[in-house]
Amino acid sequence: MENHYWFSCNLGDILITKLLDLRKIYDKNKADERPMNEFIKLVVNTVYGDIVSPYFYIGNTIT
Repeated sequence: MENHYWFSCNLGDILITKLLDLRKIYDKNKADERPMNEFIKLVVNTVYGDIVSPYFYIGNTIT
């Protein structure tokens, strides 16, 4: 018999806040730092999109 449980975890504390702090290190106005800044932005936006998508398995979040 399989048991399934929901548990709460704050992705903001676990991942997003750390990524946003890392993004601040890379200046979007400097040509050599812009790609990393945009990459981190893409990761943050992708995580958010996955969380709120009704078509993604983990999209059914409990708030």
